Amino acid sequence: MNNKVAKAKKRMVTDHPYFAVRLHRFAFRADETVTQTMATDGKSLFFNSPWVETLTVAETAGVLAHECMHVNNGHHLRRGTRDQKEWNIACDQAINGILRKAGFVLPAGGVFPEPGRENWSAERHFAANQKAAEDEPGKQPGDQPGDQPGNQPGNEQAESGAESEQPEGDPSDGQSSNDDGE
Repeated sequence: MNNKVAKAKKRMVTDHPYFAVRLHRFAFRADETVTQTMATDGKSLFFNSPWVETLTVAETAGVLAHECMHVNNGHHLRRGTRDQKEWNIACDQAINGILRKAGFVLPAGGVFPEPGRENWSAERHFAANQKAAEDEPGKQPGDQPGDQPGNQPGNEQAESGAESEQPEGDPSDGQSSNDDGE
């Protein structure tokens, strides 16, 4: 296991015990095909060691928690026929706002929910992103307010990101679509 991943797991025992316990369900696997991120299939957690080395221990813990949230929330089970990349962006929006509120540090370039949408489910984010893309030609799902079309922060991670297409495993936030204050 990567040294920084091991340090992040140890730090989570005292700082975020819920997530530390959840991490024990995963087999950790270095995988250089998972570019600039981590990913999960619900059983294993795959990480790109050179990418992890660019992170702080706190950011590594944030990404580990992020992957736990995908599994805990069943994102890989809830996708249905939705586009994988766009679903992943919506799931990231649902997760990252929660993690930020919980005090986690996430790497720069991640996808976050718009203000007031921190408690939305992945399904609700997905629908809002789709509507915004329909209403504003050139706007991509997950674009943040004020972004140039197609240049959302975290686009690289959305493509290969924390819930990458590599292993199928985009778990969701587990919240219902009618939750208005995540």
